[in-house]
Amino acid sequence: MPAPVKCNDSIHATPAHVFKIKKERRGIFCTNFFIANTMFIGLPVNLALFGEKSIPAVMLYYMVNTTFFWTLGVHNIVQDTLSDTKNKPAFFSPAALKKIFSPPLAGFIVGIILVLLDCRLPSFLMNSFQYIGNLTTPLSLVFIGIEMSKIPLGEIGFDKDLLLGVAGRFLVCPVCVLVLIPFLPVTTLSAQVFTMQATMPAMTQMAIVAKNYGADSAYAATLSFLTVLLGIVVVPLYMMLVNMYI
Repeated sequence: MPAPVKCNDSIHATPAHVFKIKKERRGIFCTNFFIANTMFIGLPVNLALFGEKSIPAVMLYYMVNTTFFWTLGVHNIVQDTLSDTKNKPAFFSPAALKKIFSPPLAGFIVGIILVLLDCRLPSFLMNSFQYIGNLTTPLSLVFIGIEMSKIPLGEIGFDKDLLLGVAGRFLVCPVCVLVLIPFLPVTTLSAQVFTMQATMPAMTQMAIVAKNYGADSAYAATLSFLTVLLGIVVVPLYMMLVNMYI
């Protein structure tokens, strides 16, 4: 499974540099390429397509995807907010780690530890956490709607940055997975699940993170909205291709 490309001005081989994406959007652009909505959209799609036997592969991709988002993805987005490219902190610097280590990442780490230790929380806590977790995507979509409402319709242009971002989400990421799969010791079912997960729309939380750190949240919200909208057509198309060729 491909990881997000690190975007900073010391590396000139990233898609953002090759296609001359605006500097304040490069982190969002790179994060969008390789981070997908693998749980709230990806899980139902894979359950409908492959049944409950696909859940282990779905969760494996989800854990890697989420780890990359709350570490490298957030780091890339934070880089967009730093105007002085020469003084941008390295990924493992205290300044960068302080920004990256957010409450969502801390919660994710605690959750992984509880799963690995097979710790069973009381049912009332699990039910409460489940209710809160179920609000993630609806609230993210509400936030995206609020951000989109602030953009005049005449200013929502399908510029190069937006079109290439959509192409990266729906074309480049799945192709990367398909290229890597023959070199990985995975079952046919896992290969199918990984491919479908790679074709999911952009993670909706990307716009919230961009807003929180002062990045171009309008661009992130537009990307999220457009990929979710186009996913209605693209995801079923990939479902047919996966069933036919994998």
